[in-house]
Amino acid sequence: MLVGRYRIEAEIGRGASGRVYHAHDRELDEEVALKIVQDTTPAGRTALLTEVRLARRVTHPNVCRIHDVHEGPPLFFTMERIVGRDLSDVEPPSFVRAVEIARDIARGLAAAHAEGIVHRDLKPRNVLLSDDGRVVLTDFGIARALSESTGGSSGERVGTPRYAAPEQFTGERVGPRADVFSLGVLLQELLTGKNPFGEGSTMQTAMSRIHGRPEPPTGLPAAIGRLLERMLARAPVDRPDMAEVAEALQHHLDADPEAHQLFALGPPRRTVAVLPFRYRGPDERAFLGEAIAEELVDLLAGTRGLELLSFGVTSELGPTPPLERLVGLGADAIISGSVQVDADRVRVRTRVSDPAGRQSFSDGVTADLGDLFDLQARIARRIAESLRVEFEHLHVREQVPPRAMSLYLRARLLLRSHRHEADAAVEMLSEAVALAPHCGAFVASHALAAARSAGFSETLEDPATRREISRASLDRAVTHAADYPDTQLALAFHHRATGDLRQEVAALRHALRLAPTTALAHSRLGELISFTGHRDAARDSMLRAYALDPHERWACRNLARLEAFAGHPDEVHRWMGLALEGRPETALLFEAIRMEHYTGRADYDAVAGRLTDLPAHQMAMLFCNVAKGETEPEALDLVWAAMKEWWSGQAWMRVVAVETLAELRVLRGRHEPALDLLEENEEVLADVAWIDDCPVLAPLREDPRFRAIAERVHERAEALAPSLVRPA
Repeated sequence: MLVGRYRIEAEIGRGASGRVYHAHDRELDEEVALKIVQDTTPAGRTALLTEVRLARRVTHPNVCRIHDVHEGPPLFFTMERIVGRDLSDVEPPSFVRAVEIARDIARGLAAAHAEGIVHRDLKPRNVLLSDDGRVVLTDFGIARALSESTGGSSGERVGTPRYAAPEQFTGERVGPRADVFSLGVLLQELLTGKNPFGEGSTMQTAMSRIHGRPEPPTGLPAAIGRLLERMLARAPVDRPDMAEVAEALQHHLDADPEAHQLFALGPPRRTVAVLPFRYRGPDERAFLGEAIAEELVDLLAGTRGLELLSFGVTSELGPTPPLERLVGLGADAIISGSVQVDADRVRVRTRVSDPAGRQSFSDGVTADLGDLFDLQARIARRIAESLRVEFEHLHVREQVPPRAMSLYLRARLLLRSHRHEADAAVEMLSEAVALAPHCGAFVASHALAAARSAGFSETLEDPATRREISRASLDRAVTHAADYPDTQLALAFHHRATGDLRQEVAALRHALRLAPTTALAHSRLGELISFTGHRDAARDSMLRAYALDPHERWACRNLARLEAFAGHPDEVHRWMGLALEGRPETALLFEAIRMEHYTGRADYDAVAGRLTDLPAHQMAMLFCNVAKGETEPEALDLVWAAMKEWWSGQAWMRVVAVETLAELRVLRGRHEPALDLLEENEEVLADVAWIDDCPVLAPLREDPRFRAIAERVHERAEALAPSLVRPA
């Protein structure tokens, strides 16, 4: 019993300044929270009395009410008892709940600011979430009235460095907009799981606030992104006031509450432990078991939604630790595996299980032994991509109807291995989205399928409708599911269609930040790098794409093209043979015709035999016949007219059409018309490799008109290169 009035029931919290208890106030017959201040000094006593005096001036549902103070001994005060937990002790909230929490904090702080009070130490531990749903702001222990906010030492002003505003480090006047900055940091952490200024020591934190820039959030609605940008402005004058923040957050919640539910189904946060892989084989290669596992940790650590335990921790457990050690890791998923080396082959098997040993995934990769360091990287990338997709599917499967999941998986398979069936994938994903409209994975995959349908359709029917469907699907995905790799790939296809190569590169880079093992992104980046003439970097990117996904046929085509321009016909035919396995899409068969030009083999009949059952077979056959000289050169005018219809709305198809027709004209000896064509369409050409190295164009290269065209193409490629080729 304290001072004959307060009966202590239980301790409910402790911190550097004291302990907090659940107590019963016998005089008022009510439950209260009672804070006993420890190690009281004159400065500590002054801080406590300031907190009580300031907090009593604020009456608001989102601010904890202070009841009474006793100057001691012991020094303590009582306040409203909030039954619940602080924000640092709860699971990451959904998108909507995070915005609601930030709105309520903003409302409470706006009330404090209206009374002339600055909190100055906003952080998750000072935000309580009551069991009845209230969000309550506590601990004005370092708050100051505005009239007092320039006094005190820098240590008194800083508060908690992780959430502090720049002016709290520099000694400038600390006003209400310092709380706005702190709330911006807290809100971005809630929505993305990351501090916008990164992690580091107190000194690094101070430097990042004073000189650095916050990392722009990804995957959020544009309005929220713009609000965070303003809240995290370096200069206080550039930040909104707290009342405006509260109003903006409420407006966003009111705008389209149904749409926000998409964010609740975003990519999950899973804690993953990778164990050393068991090894069987010659002793001199025993390092592969641990090396592949360590490489896998590095790759998965860059994937959004996954938190990897340090390999230094898991490696000490060995490949087969006892169950209790696995449970003790606190991981959601355990990745284990085996490496077997036999003669000149290596086989790697990977398994995913929960801590209790229940297996959910198993996959195997076999490869030829070669450069062992290159081998371990290639295998780890392949496994990492399989695991990324599996973790995504596991999360989605938990939250959607079974039929929707089945449609989604079937559509993904079509997009991966039968891209000429993008129309069918769009239909399946449309039904899946209708069944589970709030699933971000479905929305993102629909956008990618629609983009492929618009750009790679096997028919020439109704291209305007396809583009309209693709545009609407992309808008939905960018607004509600931007933090999925498929959305960024769809955005890249859109920029490719409009001819904005810089924006295409940005979207591809974004996709790889979200999922570093996305084969399609590596393939297209390799193709774009080849445009700039950086052949080795282009080949590395294309080979990485093929190693990640052997079904990535365009990576094979791109490698064939590189080898053609390098004068390696056998390698051209090897890679093009891989590109044409199974039932290839029409566009790849057109590319096969071009490869026959490049190698000089001119075996057009072998290609023509595969064209008869394709919707565009008449145009393709015309290509072959013109190339073989069996059709009059005037037929090229028909080719051009047909291709104009084909490329409608697709800038990259226009590039292909111009290049292909120019090649055919040169092959038939029509050099001047070929130069006319290149001059008329020069603004879409940015491919230095084709201009400089395409063997078909050799007869034009000494022509002054061609040299002028080549010079301007080089200028465009050089402007694109900095975004593509990173310094070593």
